[in-house]
Amino acid sequence: MLTIAGLVLVALIVMATSAYWERKKPLFQNGPELIAALHAFSRDEILRGRSVPPEISVADLVSRGYLSTNDATLFCEMGMTFFTTYDANQRQSILASVPAGKDGFTCLLADGSVQQFSRERLEQYRLQLIEKI
Repeated sequence: MLTIAGLVLVALIVMATSAYWERKKPLFQNGPELIAALHAFSRDEILRGRSVPPEISVADLVSRGYLSTNDATLFCEMGMTFFTTYDANQRQSILASVPAGKDGFTCLLADGSVQQFSRERLEQYRLQLIEKI
């Protein structure tokens, strides 16, 4: 139940962020489809008795049939990845990341901010997520 509640909370945060992005940047016009795909993927993994992986790329959502290539072309090209783990006590949890240059990433955080992370810092964050599982 706690995992499902956490996933619902993540989905709500991502939906709110998506709505904000849609108003501010026309680049993210398919935000609702992305959120629906992420939600369906998480639900299906739980129903199959599997744990939801700590992250999933938009390209993986397309290859598994949760998104059409038309809905996700731009996001696949960007290399966007969603993080599925959220800690309500950690406002610096990363919700999504996109490569930005050779060794950097632009990350959307749970507090609504967007920050640059180095490859090393993002790898540290990934390791922390794996340790929590």
